[in-house]
Amino acid sequence: MQAPDELLRAFSQRDLIVCVGPGVGTDQPDARALAERLAELAAQDDPSLELEDLRNRITAGQVADVLQLTHRVLGDRFDRAVQDLLGDPGGALPPLLAALARLRPRLRAIYTTRLDRIIERALEGRWPSFDSPRSDLVQRRNMVFKVFGSLENPSTWVLTRAQVQRELGPDAERHEIFAAAFRAHQMLFVGFEPDAPELAQLLDMAPAAAEGRGPGHFIALERCSRPDRELLEGQGIHVVEGDSLVLLEALAETLKGRTIIEPILAPQPIEPTPGAPPGPAPRSSLPRWPLLGALGLVAIVAIVVALRDGHGDAPSPSAAAGSPSEPVPPRPENETVPVPVAEASSTGSPAGAPGPTSDEATTSTGATTSASDEATDDPHGETTEAPAISSPPRPKRCHCLVGDLGSCTTEAQAAAKGLRCAPDPHATGKRGCSPTYFCR
Repeated sequence: MQAPDELLRAFSQRDLIVCVGPGVGTDQPDARALAERLAELAAQDDPSLELEDLRNRITAGQVADVLQLTHRVLGDRFDRAVQDLLGDPGGALPPLLAALARLRPRLRAIYTTRLDRIIERALEGRWPSFDSPRSDLVQRRNMVFKVFGSLENPSTWVLTRAQVQRELGPDAERHEIFAAAFRAHQMLFVGFEPDAPELAQLLDMAPAAAEGRGPGHFIALERCSRPDRELLEGQGIHVVEGDSLVLLEALAETLKGRTIIEPILAPQPIEPTPGAPPGPAPRSSLPRWPLLGALGLVAIVAIVVALRDGHGDAPSPSAAAGSPSEPVPPRPENETVPVPVAEASSTGSPAGAPGPTSDEATTSTGATTSASDEATDDPHGETTEAPAISSPPRPKRCHCLVGDLGSCTTEAQAAAKGLRCAPDPHATGKRGCSPTYFCR
């Protein structure tokens, strides 16, 4: 049997819901046979009931009415009799359900009118089943919705006339769930006869088919008369004549790659292909080499500054031994020693701006000598003079891009870091530095 292209497309896109009826190859009775057996039990308890009349009603399609009558006569025995007649006897799975289980990876969901748990057994418990309506069932995937309830929970059954009106009526939740799924997704009906009361109850909940609108649906029937076909197609259900098992096996073959179908559109986790070249990484996972390089340079600069400052603050070996210090060579008139930022700010000057301190002396040429020219106290009690430091001309404040972004430092410190200061007119005035320079 060749599956229709539209059915293959729905299956490949994981948009197919399989509706399973009573005729799947088991020994459990369908709704008609169940009503007839319960009618026989009720006639034994109430001789006033005419068994032949009940059978005629069943043939006429009044199955729910007969079940309503037998429920009134049998009382509590009704539930036990239904469970005995419809219980899963176990044993080997019918071939139709075994084929259905193989379709699980690409099915959206399974709806069923069966009350037993044979479908759950076929799926090996991998999908949850729901016997009561929930607002999120239409959006859920990979689940079994038991439209007529589950055998172990009689309060969920949809068998008698009263139960059908309450659970499948126009305002009932089960009605709304089935109608919404019928409108939004594609369905394949298997295990039904054209005149089955279970199928009629399902289609009573289906919205009227609009010409050219809504998804197409399918039903697998071994035989279908022309009137039945016209009625089904009038509700948007296309008849696929043939064995349901063959049709399900044809769908299962597509999972083996023997039939070419459209790509699956449902989102799937991306698995890396062995041996394939790596594709572009997501934006968030791209390596941030510039940032890593800047952090590394910051660390190197910090180490160099720390070593230099520590060497400058420590006394010379000769001073530590008590030997006289070497004379300090004369300083050029225009040569200055930069005042560190920390020293300048500690004397009361605004942060980031140079200012004179009590230790500074102004020369006749306008150059200043800082506290670094003063004598320093040796830890051993001797006083020595710090060696002269070769410095660039008058210090200027720099806004250094390497290191602590946004901090102000002196031009001398920038030079010690191996950087060159250049004016940046757009940065003038930042953080109290006027003018402000960027170290490049």
